[in-house]
Amino acid sequence: MSSSTSSSSPIGAALDATAVAPWVSRKFVLRALLWPAVAVLLAEGVCRIVSPIYLENPDPSEVEVEAPGYRALRPNWTVHVNVGGKPVAASINADGFRDDPFPAERSCLVVGVGNSFVANWAIDRADFWSTHLQERLAHGVPNQRCAVRSVGFQGWTLGEIDAALADRVLPQKPDVVVLVFNNLTMWSTTALRLETADKAIQKWRETPHDKPQPVVQPAPSAMGRVIGLYNLLEGHSALLGTLKARIPMLPMTLGLTQLAVPAIYRDAEFATRRAPTLTSLDALHARITRQGAQFVLVLAPSLPETDSDVYDLMLAVFGGSERAIDAHRPAAALAVWAHARSVPFVDLTPVLAGHVPSAMSYVDHHWNEVGNALAAELLEPIVRGQLQAR
Repeated sequence: MSSSTSSSSPIGAALDATAVAPWVSRKFVLRALLWPAVAVLLAEGVCRIVSPIYLENPDPSEVEVEAPGYRALRPNWTVHVNVGGKPVAASINADGFRDDPFPAERSCLVVGVGNSFVANWAIDRADFWSTHLQERLAHGVPNQRCAVRSVGFQGWTLGEIDAALADRVLPQKPDVVVLVFNNLTMWSTTALRLETADKAIQKWRETPHDKPQPVVQPAPSAMGRVIGLYNLLEGHSALLGTLKARIPMLPMTLGLTQLAVPAIYRDAEFATRRAPTLTSLDALHARITRQGAQFVLVLAPSLPETDSDVYDLMLAVFGGSERAIDAHRPAAALAVWAHARSVPFVDLTPVLAGHVPSAMSYVDHHWNEVGNALAAELLEPIVRGQLQAR
């Protein structure tokens, strides 16, 4: 009985006669896998010794708690974070926000509400836009004792902002409310209803809560799990942290969230979210002005909106600009909405883009200390005007 070999057919014989490239040998493959791994481990060890930078966000289970219709931070809590390559001890006040508490005595009160751009995980409280604006207002008459506070949480939607306004902010009787709008989380396919937030608050107040309720985390999507793994590696790797903080614009260090195309940049998604979101802004505007406060709308751009290199890289990862992507269309829609209602509107995009020194952090997609100071500078005359209009 003849044995079956690769040369038992014309094709097999041809394959046997073909010279095998050296790179397919087992030894070459092992070396190709081993040496890069050794190089990475050595680089990791050097970074841990020479310049260890660990980038980490707080564990959501430790700091996030449920509130009536919105998420907040654990009250009276201090958590250590390192998002921008600089350790920050983030103190959280009794209301569940990072800024100073609402003062009992003040000549006026200005409150900014928004998502992580207002929460400001990566910087010290002294560098907040609200701190800068309060200092600027103190030089004018009659606002020397005007308090400015920042109320935000990472990922807040307009619905959550509305609930926080009704529950925490508007009872403080602010004179001016500044909505710091961000395209990443605030465009929605459904319009908010004011009565939904009011019912949630009422039900919450009727239910006893002995301690803060932890947020129930939804099951992550496939992309969410990938991003979670990346964040886990980033929080424990001195090499990744050092590369990200020391070498801006290196693609592997930008992070998955910056290289993913936000839904609102896409033509089809923008078409479905435009009307509901602008209707939600009408509702927020009505709630705020009904309480006697002035309303100011500010657009805080994310990194792809202010940096053309990041924008082009995002498109390249996504597959090219032919996919109907436009990062600047949302700002135009907000400007039209504000103009039609005589609402002061500040688009920070052209101010933060290309500023030297950089006003945006390459370590994540938020504004940095420079961006916060620029925002306060631009807002000062507008807020003064709104205070005088009361």
